[in-house]
Amino acid sequence: MSINCKNCKASISEGSKFCCNCGVKIEQNVIKKNYEILKSCDANRGFTRGELYAYSDRIEFVSKKVIKKMYYSNLRKVKKSLGNIDLETIEDEYEVLVVKDSVDEWVQFINERMANGYYKIKKFLKEKDGKVHIVMINNKNQFSNEELECANKYTNEIDSIVSSMQDDGYEIIDVNYQVIKGSYGLSENDYYRTLIMYK
Repeated sequence: MSINCKNCKASISEGSKFCCNCGVKIEQNVIKKNYEILKSCDANRGFTRGELYAYSDRIEFVSKKVIKKMYYSNLRKVKKSLGNIDLETIEDEYEVLVVKDSVDEWVQFINERMANGYYKIKKFLKEKDGKVHIVMINNKNQFSNEELECANKYTNEIDSIVSSMQDDGYEIIDVNYQVIKGSYGLSENDYYRTLIMYK
């Protein structure tokens, strides 16, 4: 979906912070709620100066001449190198960003978003239409012989997915899960299925 720049009337993408045609900053009131900026700072990409924005599903480097979107689901690795943010995509592309902020905080923030299973299920979510929908997440397993335990990894992943859905403007109605026990050889496996009702 696109909007028109109020300055030059050029068609630009709805998530843009600057017009690609004239460079004017887009007013906040034309940006959807689910495009809320979670983190931002001044940054350099090579010799290009601009601003770095973090959203629930991506980071964006924005300058007067370019907007570079980097989705967490397309990133393979992020690390701090020589005081910069080094990004590697699943297509073996590389980006280096120099931020005028804490590099460690940015690396940690991006790492947490990359580890979030939300981006694997996001494509299955329905548009926000006021109706109640269900998404089922399954096939996470734990080796277990204990009757009562906390499946930390699975619990944290579901919590992270639910939080990200809320960041994107979804209302969570209910969360239910089922544990399916199975034996394979000498080991016990617990398979988890989670139903998230949302609108």
